[in-house]
Amino acid sequence: MIPREYFDDEITVGTARGTLRHLRHSRFSIVRLPVGYGKTLIAVLTAVGIAKQNGGVVQIGVIAPQAKRLDKSFDEALESASAYFGVTFKRLLINGEETGTFAGLSRELSGAHLIDAKTSTVNQQRYARRKAIKAKAEEIAKTPTVFILDETHMTLRDSTGVTSKSFTALLNMVDNMGGQVKVVGLTATPFDKSVLDTIGYLVFNGNYNSREEFYTREVVDYKALKMQGLTHEDIELKLVGRDFKIRPNQFINLNRVISQAKQIIYSPKAPKNFHIPANQITTLKVPLSEEGLNRLDYLKQVASDDGFSSKTEERLEFIKAMTTDKAMIDLALRIIKSDKIKQPLFFYQFNAQRDALAEALDAENMPYLQVNGSSHSYFTDFDETLPVLVQYGSGATAFEAKLSNTSVYLGLPDSSINFDQSLGRNARRGQAMDVITNYILAPQGRTGRNVPQFTKQYTRIKNKMTQNMIFLANFETEWGTFENPTKTASKPS
Repeated sequence: MIPREYFDDEITVGTARGTLRHLRHSRFSIVRLPVGYGKTLIAVLTAVGIAKQNGGVVQIGVIAPQAKRLDKSFDEALESASAYFGVTFKRLLINGEETGTFAGLSRELSGAHLIDAKTSTVNQQRYARRKAIKAKAEEIAKTPTVFILDETHMTLRDSTGVTSKSFTALLNMVDNMGGQVKVVGLTATPFDKSVLDTIGYLVFNGNYNSREEFYTREVVDYKALKMQGLTHEDIELKLVGRDFKIRPNQFINLNRVISQAKQIIYSPKAPKNFHIPANQITTLKVPLSEEGLNRLDYLKQVASDDGFSSKTEERLEFIKAMTTDKAMIDLALRIIKSDKIKQPLFFYQFNAQRDALAEALDAENMPYLQVNGSSHSYFTDFDETLPVLVQYGSGATAFEAKLSNTSVYLGLPDSSINFDQSLGRNARRGQAMDVITNYILAPQGRTGRNVPQFTKQYTRIKNKMTQNMIFLANFETEWGTFENPTKTASKPS
């Protein structure tokens, strides 16, 4: 059981009240708070408030990343809150699981279980999808329902994604059936492309029927741009430039877009009445081996001869050459062997990066743990003395490493969200340590300077994070704006 005082905490109670107030006019609210503020308990206490508005009973559907599902924190929070507040949480299964994943929801709503995927026609697949969505909507409509979406940004920023479209269709159908459904999203990082990411949230909330409708209603001369043959990427660049700064004159009314998003995104300046370690980002210069330098010289020649099939292939080959070099791996091993470093987390994006380090560890008979698409041994074979190899896509969010005092970046991610989120994996509330060291391994070329491809990627991430924080300021509210008791917002008690 989670201690009762955790639910009675000023921030937990206040933010739950604020979330309830946001949900009065929207079916969807995103709670944005930094790491350590207890977003799981806030979401559960919000559900308590909705249950009290509905005779003490509410249906709960929890969707979270795989890592969060494995730590069972939502199960513990719901069980504890049910006992303390005298409400009943009816669990809505997501693809047969009490704590589901976005991938599991997509599979369930696809209707694949209703047909033979190998022999079915396109029309049969569409019919099966509609049938699956209708069946789930009927189940939801029977009881007032709250969806809790952990790390909301992972799916709902993209309004064209299969999961987002299916989920939106499901909620629209529940609305048409007269059912009551609310969605509480949780994330510390709602944006990767600032205003462009609000489109997915606004479509999901029902402000627009689709991304196309958003562009038609909100982008200056959108139809003319389409007639000129501009692609979706071209139009995005007109709205948010390569420097990641928003171009307000390209919107018919940017303030209208932000105003609508304010009804969804709730980012209170909550007081910090607890300790959490600070992140100290340190760049370690790594002179590449002669073999690595020769490889880079070769790749430069191929690029100058237009020998790559695409810019993507070129970029990936340079990344592989930089991040899997012997000098990089040798430094990683020295970090692991240091007595001052506890359970280092090694973040990587591509399997080649993991394989290079894993092979070196195997050669020295040094065991390790993993959090990636094929292994979650961190949760099943935990050992506080072992390093952890973490793939951004699987472990940059939603898992806690409270015994770790160091993170190491074998390579940088494409998404600024993944980098930002990674900073919170071992900087957690309640740790005795004051600082978490985050080592970024910077490959050095023949001139003794950073390899240009590394510099470009790191600069891109920093610029993105800066512009996202500037945009996020539009949604921040002073503490007390929404958190005080009101007649129109139920107080969880």
